[in-house]
Amino acid sequence: MAIQKLLFLMVLQLSLSFYLLDLTNAHAPPSCLKLGFYAKTCPSMEAIVSKVTYQYISRTPSLAASLLRMHFHDCFVRGCDGSVLLKSINNIPAERDAIPNLSLRGFEVIDAVKSALEKKCPHVVSCADILAMVTRDAVAMIYGPYWEVPTGRRDGSVSIGSETFGNLPPPFANITLLKQNFAAKGLSVKDLVVLSGGHTIGTSHCSSFTGRLYNFTGKGITDPSLDPNYAVQLKKKCKPTDTKTLVDMDPGSVSTFDEDYYTLVANRRGLFQSDAALLDDAETKAYVKFQSATHGKTFAADFANSMVKLGKIGVLTGNAGQIRKQWHTIGTSHCTAFSGRLYNFTGKGDTDPSLDPNYVVHLKKICKPKDTTTIVEMDPGSFKTFDEDYYTLVAKRRGLFESDAALLNDNETRDYVKLQSATHGSTFAKDFAESMVKMGKIQVLTGKAARMGGKKNYLAFVIFLSVLGFIGSCQAQLQMGFYSKSCPKAEKIVLDYVKKHIPNAPSLAAALIRMNFHDCFVRGCDASVLLNSTSGNAERDAIPNQTVRGFGFIDSIKSLLEEECPGVVSCADIISLASRDSIVITVSTLY
Repeated sequence: MAIQKLLFLMVLQLSLSFYLLDLTNAHAPPSCLKLGFYAKTCPSMEAIVSKVTYQYISRTPSLAASLLRMHFHDCFVRGCDGSVLLKSINNIPAERDAIPNLSLRGFEVIDAVKSALEKKCPHVVSCADILAMVTRDAVAMIYGPYWEVPTGRRDGSVSIGSETFGNLPPPFANITLLKQNFAAKGLSVKDLVVLSGGHTIGTSHCSSFTGRLYNFTGKGITDPSLDPNYAVQLKKKCKPTDTKTLVDMDPGSVSTFDEDYYTLVANRRGLFQSDAALLDDAETKAYVKFQSATHGKTFAADFANSMVKLGKIGVLTGNAGQIRKQWHTIGTSHCTAFSGRLYNFTGKGDTDPSLDPNYVVHLKKICKPKDTTTIVEMDPGSFKTFDEDYYTLVAKRRGLFESDAALLNDNETRDYVKLQSATHGSTFAKDFAESMVKMGKIQVLTGKAARMGGKKNYLAFVIFLSVLGFIGSCQAQLQMGFYSKSCPKAEKIVLDYVKKHIPNAPSLAAALIRMNFHDCFVRGCDASVLLNSTSGNAERDAIPNQTVRGFGFIDSIKSLLEEECPGVVSCADIISLASRDSIVITVSTLY
């Protein structure tokens, strides 16, 4: 029982590993961005960004559309300050958790780039600059235009979900609203029609445009501005209440950045009302017609120019912002998660007596009573390393949370803590591996009770909702080598992908373990944590899971396995294998 109790607590600590690190002043000039800003402070910055970005885009080209969208959504809310990367605190939704941003993907790419840059140039390059650079490189890697990115942005520390409404143009916007929206950001009508061309890549959930198909004016009619033949085609794919299907925004070249979008719009085949709206204004209509007639004669150059303008919206420079060391790290916690122990343990302004007094003094210097920004290492000195030091801290009454201190209140758990502390974790790796195997068997679905997430388009509003078939087994037949005949390379494919990406983004190891834990503890290890819903009632939309990350990582592995063995390997098994392998890569603990 001790091991099981400790497994719960250990993964609980890992589950708190995604908070924000807000640090102090950096090196931006007072009021401007410039090319070569990091020429002296981090001369290899652009090369590192390009290398890491290529590792992801070469495997999953659809991420280019995701990153372009993320950059746009960042800049249109509070300016290009990286605030779209920040996570919610105190149950107040941040931008990324607001409805318009729930389908954003690609955070793991930014994380990997940030990790690589922190190793080379600690506390130098801002997350806002990274997002701008990664977007440029991702677009260029799918044959889009290349543009110079002036740098020197600093990171914002405020992210408010409600601010996405009214700032981000919705897909049903008319031309008047679109022009007002872009003008408010200092962008011209030409920028509006040019940046709309970004819809040449990516996919959309049916729910973003079914109103045009079935209930355009609230009277059950189809939008008359939509080509009737295209409407028929879309209706075959999207039923009125369809919440799962994805549709290419630029059919035939969804993964290639080209000018075909304008031909579609000119032919009244733009997917969104906001696309069709471009034909309702003389200036935007003329641009659409010109690019369609000339095969995008000036589109690449125009798009590059408009992206530079977009990247300058509301930037923070000089002392106006900060350089976040990471936008999430392994083994850190926001002060608010434990400040009650420091300042108001029993509601009388007292300190938790179970906490080492010297550690209390140390923590109070870092965390003030109402501090909502600072984070603290959960395992000081080795917070990025999965090791046994945690038990030494707990034994010395320096566990950060009440749940840590609670381990000393039970004979069995206390004995285990003291054993691992005294013996430098003599059995911890083995025990953790065994307990993870047990956790992975919690209420698993097998045989006809199970289903398999099938291959899908990976720029998605909904994750893993498609079902291709069933896998035959029974609960008692979970076994080693289950895929040895049906997909003999399955484990190697997972391991190779983890080996390639975890060293560049070590925080994903904690993310994957946490995802596995949260999956197994709700309805068993059935990958239900991956499911999404437009009504926000799925597991991943619940408050405890709003900071769960790594979905794109699982998505990429699923894509590789579907190419090798279509309809064979379950998403539930992928989570388990990826979690195991991420730990293998970081600490060589195999289970």
